[in-house]
Amino acid sequence: MAIPPCYRFAMSIPTHITTAMTLLRRGAPLLCLLLLGAAHAQPAKGFNDLGTVYFQEGRFADALERFGQAHKLAPEIPAIRRNMALCHQALANEAMENDDLNLALEHLNKAIELEPRLPTPHAQAGAYLFAAERLKEAQPFLEQALKLDNSQLDARAMLGEIAYRANDHAKAETHWKIVLEAKPDWPGLAQRLEKLRREAHIEGDFKRYPSAHFEISFGDVLTEATLSRIFDILETAYQEIGTELGDIFPSETVEVVLYDGAQFAEATQSDPHVGALFDGKIRAPITNKEGRFLQNATLKSRLRHEYVHVVLRHRLGSKVPWWFNEGLAETLSRKMDQSRLRLVRSAFRSEETLSFQELESNPRGQLSPEQVSLAYAQSHVAVAQLWNEGKAKFPALLEAFDKSPSYEDALKSVLNTDYATLEKLTETATNEE
Repeated sequence: MAIPPCYRFAMSIPTHITTAMTLLRRGAPLLCLLLLGAAHAQPAKGFNDLGTVYFQEGRFADALERFGQAHKLAPEIPAIRRNMALCHQALANEAMENDDLNLALEHLNKAIELEPRLPTPHAQAGAYLFAAERLKEAQPFLEQALKLDNSQLDARAMLGEIAYRANDHAKAETHWKIVLEAKPDWPGLAQRLEKLRREAHIEGDFKRYPSAHFEISFGDVLTEATLSRIFDILETAYQEIGTELGDIFPSETVEVVLYDGAQFAEATQSDPHVGALFDGKIRAPITNKEGRFLQNATLKSRLRHEYVHVVLRHRLGSKVPWWFNEGLAETLSRKMDQSRLRLVRSAFRSEETLSFQELESNPRGQLSPEQVSLAYAQSHVAVAQLWNEGKAKFPALLEAFDKSPSYEDALKSVLNTDYATLEKLTETATNEE
């Protein structure tokens, strides 16, 4: 679900303020002040106009200070409070551009305090929390934005996603239908709604089983022994993987939808070789197409693999290269398969390996099935080698992925490894059977 990164705000500009802005740009602040003073005998309006000049110049902290001075002189004027709220929203944008969610929320709460009936700061806070996967905290902000202005399509789309993640298919469908009626070309939403309806048809009568950090849905009664086995795999993954990656423990309940083999194929429409997937929920079959339960080792490997994706999404959102996402999931969920080493070694010998630059994005749909298999194997070998040589640095590497201008820069800064070196490490690993 695409979320706008920033909300932009505009003020109507009187002619004398436009002239003052020109004077300010030309390095004549005293003339600017004289013009504003002449335009307004009332000091509050003068401060408000100067704040407007600063706002249009992008000097939001200075603008807020001037609006604050105006507010002290004339607290009864609604426009001044509105301008202060807009400044706080603009400063929240700046905070998010510096990845400071707490500061952004502080500004937005001040904007809401100043203008509680203005829908945009509610929607903005909800969008930021939604993007940070803090869905329970996002929901009341988004609901209030919609209550104040039911044309807020961004808020409605996100509320639909939150309902979908909570398995409330009916509420999600209601929200998304309204969005599509207003804007039929909303990116990806028609396909999302089709997916929801397909899943709701299959999962409508599924039973739900909660644990400390997970909630399982399944279409049949699970015995205590089976439940205990699955929850043990999941809760162990929660502790072990979260600890190894730097104490990353998602606060939201992780939804896990389990199917029989036929249901999984129908619900996910995935390729036959896909054993499980994560699309905001962990989805996995626990039986094969003949109805027999999977072996514990197979189920454990698949669930741990998908849980690594949960952790990386919680920590980084989309700011993680595909090769690392899949390679780490494989590394922390299964032992290296010798057939994978042979596949990658053969690719190196025939000069058919894939560049890690190319593998920063999901290769599905761009490569042949054979190349996709190679992409998974190559990513697994590469990340396993990095893990074996420096797993203690992986928390710092995740931080670098979040902050660095490129993924290769992140590798260089933490592991002193560029993509050329990573290719050499990967090739070396294939010769160490």
